[in-house]
Amino acid sequence: MPIFRYVRKAFLYHWNLLFVGAGAALAFIAGIPDILLPLVGAAELVYLAAIASSRRFQAIMDAEDAPEPLPAGNDERVKKITRALCAEDLKRYYRLRNRCVELQRIAKGFDSETMGDLSSISDIRIDGINRLLWIFLKLLHAKNGLETFFSTFDPADVNAEIQRIQTRLADMGPETAEATLADAKRRQLLTDTLAASEQRLANHATAREKYDVVRLELDRLDAKIAGLAELGVNRKDPDHLGPEIDAVSGSVTQAETAMGELAFIADFAADDETAPHLLGEEPESNPPL
Repeated sequence: MPIFRYVRKAFLYHWNLLFVGAGAALAFIAGIPDILLPLVGAAELVYLAAIASSRRFQAIMDAEDAPEPLPAGNDERVKKITRALCAEDLKRYYRLRNRCVELQRIAKGFDSETMGDLSSISDIRIDGINRLLWIFLKLLHAKNGLETFFSTFDPADVNAEIQRIQTRLADMGPETAEATLADAKRRQLLTDTLAASEQRLANHATAREKYDVVRLELDRLDAKIAGLAELGVNRKDPDHLGPEIDAVSGSVTQAETAMGELAFIADFAADDETAPHLLGEEPESNPPL
């Protein structure tokens, strides 16, 4: 969304309009519009610049503008995730999902026309792809959660706090037996605050590492799911069925292992969980593409 659209939405927010209207009215009532109106205008410009550039505000506006996704049946897990995703990730999910549905439809035609009754093989492939697509959706949810965390955390502020505490501790000098109880208490409080701030930085660094892993895993799953869906179209003879089943099973196992390692940043566990039915008979008629 271009920045001017965020500015427009910030300006049209009802509380902002109330502030502008009240300020203008006060200026005329007081009889000094030449003084108060410029002040109101300056305050409004500061407000619009701060709000329109806020990542949190932009994410909220993007979510409001995104078309409501069509959930898979009435599964509350899918509804919860799709409503929480940013517009870009929601588009990515629907593009992959609809591609799989279309390839599934083509593959079914090949099965019936060239290879006889292979419904059991098709079911294995479809179930595996559906499972991978569910893991892909959960990873998108985890990615969005980490991005929200990053938007609320500024390492520069924490580093500045650490330096401030270290300076105060240095000014106090080394701990001595003659220190008063008040000095000992202050030193303890500063030391505890320093440890907590350093732990915050460590947690942020760990989250950054996990974020990189999530993004790479999403790229891998994206390609893997599309490739497995294409197997049904590219298959030429029954000799390829064994490797196809192994490829699907191996991909599901690998993806669930990766999901288990990232469970601490997702709301849904991967083990022993029935995946919702994400692959319908046709692509979504109005996905947010």
